[in-house]
Amino acid sequence: MFARLGLQRHAAAILLAVAAMLLLAPSAKAADCLPGWTHSASKKSCTPCPAKTYQSGDACQACGAGQLSDPGSTSCCSPTVYSSGTNASCTIGHKYGCKVGSTPALSSDGKTSVCTACAAGTYGFRARDAQQKSSDLTLCAPCPSGQTSKAGSASCHPNPPSPPFTCPPGSIYTANYTQCATCGPGTTPNRPHTACVPSRPDGTAPLAPTTSNPSAPKPPAAPGILETNPGFGGQGPAGTGTPLGGGPMRGPAAPK
Repeated sequence: MFARLGLQRHAAAILLAVAAMLLLAPSAKAADCLPGWTHSASKKSCTPCPAKTYQSGDACQACGAGQLSDPGSTSCCSPTVYSSGTNASCTIGHKYGCKVGSTPALSSDGKTSVCTACAAGTYGFRARDAQQKSSDLTLCAPCPSGQTSKAGSASCHPNPPSPPFTCPPGSIYTANYTQCATCGPGTTPNRPHTACVPSRPDGTAPLAPTTSNPSAPKPPAAPGILETNPGFGGQGPAGTGTPLGGGPMRGPAAPK
């Protein structure tokens, strides 16, 4: 009996030690956010506060009546100050400088911003500022259903199909990948085996089709950053609701 009590006490001591280790173990570190950005629900990523809002702690607050701010702002400004572009706390200006297909993030030392590539399965776009114009801030959004992308992409492309069978050499898939057709003299299958293209002198196919496919899907439209719910970041999924703007930005007038 004494031996059994000793084993029970030993087991209880082990359980207490494990519980203490779990309580003292450090929790997963939250991502460090740039000024004007707040944490996502998972705390593992950051999103900029939408236009006409500003960062307050780890939340975005609406600007006062008549005030403006670009996405990723820490304060709001009067229309006069905003238009001057001299206040970096309420305007984007050129403080990021990332190309489309990447997005700004805080450096590992927490002192500067760096550009990180959009993940595979997403595409890059330029956010719209408080005046509905394309801005210097580049963001990433998920590809539409049925499309994908490589890391660092500015557009998406259709998912490659998975044919249920393999066509013999010198032929292509037809009828929505349900039949095969043999290429004629002087032609050879392209790389996806979806079209016959003129052969090279060595009989191989060129790297790309010689003509474009008018039925190919177009890149998705940039979702923009929305003013009202549902909107960008914590307010709702990107690309829903009514985005700020919707048409291409009008360029400057030609010199007379």
